[in-house]
Amino acid sequence: REVCNDGSPAVFFIRKATPGGGHEHDWLLWLEGGASCSNAETCADRWCGTRSQGGYGAHKMSSRYTFEVVKGNGIFRQDPSNNFKDFHQVSTYYCSSDNYVGRDSVDVVPEAGYPGYKLQFNGQAILQGVLRRLRDGVTSDDMQATLPPLDKSSTLLFTGSSGGGQGAMYNINRVADWAATVPVAAFTVSIDSRILPTVDDTTTLTAQQKEGTLARGDQVARFRNDVLDERCLAYHVADPRYC
Repeated sequence: REVCNDGSPAVFFIRKATPGGGHEHDWLLWLEGGASCSNAETCADRWCGTRSQGGYGAHKMSSRYTFEVVKGNGIFRQDPSNNFKDFHQVSTYYCSSDNYVGRDSVDVVPEAGYPGYKLQFNGQAILQGVLRRLRDGVTSDDMQATLPPLDKSSTLLFTGSSGGGQGAMYNINRVADWAATVPVAAFTVSIDSRILPTVDDTTTLTAQQKEGTLARGDQVARFRNDVLDERCLAYHVADPRYC
């Protein structure tokens, strides 16, 4: 189901390529970031906007707080210095708290004084829904913008920032395989602000820290029932926690 943590419908924003801008066949798909949550405590804190979640609140778990129109900044900024300003632009709204890999409704059991509750982790379904609409062509809810279907003349830049950058990393192979079925003329990926060290970086992590990182990642994936990358699993048969 393409829904946020609270069951509200997922949304994304679009801007049509600038007419005559020379990029009518170029597409930018960006995954918005905003951390994640991994147990009863952190997910409840996230909803309530406590300090442990870095100020993120219910707006990162629901579409009820979104705007009809958003201002594009950074890679979306309509500035002459922005090489992507004339592309077809697609921005996901991050409301699943799962780095775009969750796929399940979770009954969160009471923990450390926090009551039990239900959460939807459906970031993977949200991403797949966006891709499906881009393949078919999509019109905004206010009917002010329509993007044509992706086709064999299209180029696609797939990117994301922070939690969205991690989501892009987790979904590189999946989206690349999808793009090959369109097929698009070119597929490029850019990962922005993914700040976690790699578990094999011995200059950063001790063996004990590495094991702790793998164990925590595995716990989070199980909590959300994450969709793990099949190629990664095939490569790391001995220890799928790497995925």
